[in-house]
Amino acid sequence: MTGKPASSAKHTAMRGSFWTLGGYGVSQVIRLVSSLILARLLFPEAFGLMALVNVFMQGLEMLSDLGLGPGIIRAKNGTDPKFLRTAWTIQVVRGFILWLVSCALAYPAAWFFGRTDPLAAQLAQVLPVAGLMALLGGFSSTALYTLNRAMQMRRLTALALVPQVVTLLVSIAWAWFDRSVWAIVAGGLAGSLTRLVMSHVYNDGPRDGFGWDPAAARELQAFGRWVFLSTVVSFLASNLDRVVLGRLLTLGELGLYSIGMTFARVATQVATRLTNTVVFPLLAKYQDQPARLIAFALRARTAVLWAGGAICAGFAVFAPTFFGVLYDERYAAAGWISQWLALYIWTWILNATVDRIPLALGRSRALFTANLAGAFGMVLAWAGYRIAALPGFITGMAVSNLVAHVFLLRAIPGGGGRFARQSLFATAAVAAYAAPALVVMQGVRAQGGPWIVAVSSAVLAVLPLPVAALVVRRMMATPATPPELAALALEVSTRRARMTVLRERGSDVLIARTTAPDGRAVIVKLWNRRGLRGFLRRLSGTTIARREWDALTRLRKDDLGVPEPIACFTLRHRVARHTEVLIEEDLGMCRDATEEYKAMLRAGRAGEAAVFEEALLRGTEVMLARGLLDTDHRLPNFVVRPDGRPVRLDFELARRVRDPHRHPAVLGRMIGTFLGSYLFAVQPDVGRARAFAARLQERIRLSPAALAVVRARVEEMTARQKQEIGMDTRMEWPW
Repeated sequence: MTGKPASSAKHTAMRGSFWTLGGYGVSQVIRLVSSLILARLLFPEAFGLMALVNVFMQGLEMLSDLGLGPGIIRAKNGTDPKFLRTAWTIQVVRGFILWLVSCALAYPAAWFFGRTDPLAAQLAQVLPVAGLMALLGGFSSTALYTLNRAMQMRRLTALALVPQVVTLLVSIAWAWFDRSVWAIVAGGLAGSLTRLVMSHVYNDGPRDGFGWDPAAARELQAFGRWVFLSTVVSFLASNLDRVVLGRLLTLGELGLYSIGMTFARVATQVATRLTNTVVFPLLAKYQDQPARLIAFALRARTAVLWAGGAICAGFAVFAPTFFGVLYDERYAAAGWISQWLALYIWTWILNATVDRIPLALGRSRALFTANLAGAFGMVLAWAGYRIAALPGFITGMAVSNLVAHVFLLRAIPGGGGRFARQSLFATAAVAAYAAPALVVMQGVRAQGGPWIVAVSSAVLAVLPLPVAALVVRRMMATPATPPELAALALEVSTRRARMTVLRERGSDVLIARTTAPDGRAVIVKLWNRRGLRGFLRRLSGTTIARREWDALTRLRKDDLGVPEPIACFTLRHRVARHTEVLIEEDLGMCRDATEEYKAMLRAGRAGEAAVFEEALLRGTEVMLARGLLDTDHRLPNFVVRPDGRPVRLDFELARRVRDPHRHPAVLGRMIGTFLGSYLFAVQPDVGRARAFAARLQERIRLSPAALAVVRARVEEMTARQKQEIGMDTRMEWPW
């Protein structure tokens, strides 16, 4: 009975992720198409003027945010008709007020920005009309929030994409006849009207209408007042740059900056989505366990930083080519502007991956202080503009993000230093790739033709993406290590733990049996792989510990009885005598499988021997089905558990491939080693070995090339046996 809800929740989450990520991808394509077409039809000044309009409208939206949407989603009575009508009434009144304020601000805004560029005087006419979007938004149905509450992601995706398409089509049609900023305004109004109509069509609940419930109003007000202060600071931090630049730059220059920022923020959107799906869930799960929260967040943040860093570096390299090829010469300057913006976006990602941790630890004041510091950091941007124009301004914004980063790290108890080192390492890694790539591209542009420049920049931009994808995949495949297990491994490595050493080399422990903090018996395996080779193996996820972890994780899915893998990680403490650790389940006092099988044969226990052989055959078959090749696959690596079940151990040499049969040499050596060890167990009964080999071939169907390697490997093993102990055993082959 308990399986259905979990399965349903998982299905809902997967379906929601599909629609969310799919909708995001389509939205980015529509945005790119819109930008390319409108850039041909309009002029940079139109985008600059609309950037100022958007700043005002977003500012009014955020500075009057009452938290109606989150309030409806979180409220227990969020589907009650009285509650929804109260919220809708407040929303309508708010939309009407926003339109009136936009009308009141029109002439002051036109005067303020018109002193820098006379074209900004159009704000007096554009702002009141653009403000109608807020008025239309006020009449939108509360279904926008109830659908979110019910996880109706397909409808929500349609509510996002259809208005975006309408906006694009109307803007293009208008711009075809009237190439002015009014094309963008008309498209925005058409999109808002479409969203309004669709929201009411999709409303399956009670119809929206005017109503008032004092209790509901008080609940919404109590929740909304805490949203207000946060949104004020958030608006200042994310939009103040365009307000300041609107006074410093012409509308054409501001338009280029706005277009560059639109595409540079793709990295922030990817990082935000990864953070929401990788980092934030941990905050809710471990908010009462600070040590675990910090340890798990550190690991998850690594994946986000690699992905965000790869996109930032790639965009910085490719931006001039992107704008040079897809846009006309009027927008060429957006290329080098985007390169500088990549610096700002990277510092933003550093903050976005840690800013919720102080909040989860109950230190909301620290988050507010950090956001405030970032907003006041605009003074640095102003100073940077005085020194180095727009590049100086963007550099000042990046420095202000770093100031906010310091405030955030100071609010993380005991983990600020580790997050700081992580940020420094990630920044150094991004710079180590981006800087030489930019130098190379500068030389290519000076000497090569257009096609060489385009291909070179594309290759250098894409190159870091597979590396980042590999790191993210490796991080996601292995769970983060609880701090208590890391401490246990350090104690075993330094011989300070209470343990039974099962294997050692000199004074170094290789395998030990001990007790985990939760009381269960575990086996700790350790390896020492230092130097550049070891670092590269850890970076690529190809260490012996990781191989064994992957093999155990895969084979556990088929109920083969292999030990449960508990943790796999790098031991980073300076006093540790090892670098890699694998912690797995202790199966108890197991017996040697070879000796147990020989005892079955000597005692004539044919039924038990048949069951044992079936376990060996099935284990080999499943390993190949899971894509695992292990040249150390032999009978001595099997043990028999106290309950009589044979178990395969030690997957140190196992490696995963897509199709084992495409590797006949390695596959043949694996099966040859396995059959040779079986022959030694049953000798001199070579007939039994022949029958076992025939059964194995029936199940795995080796190719002639692999069979030749099998024969050579078994003959090699029997020749060595004859040389070492004088026993001459000849295998009778069934093929």
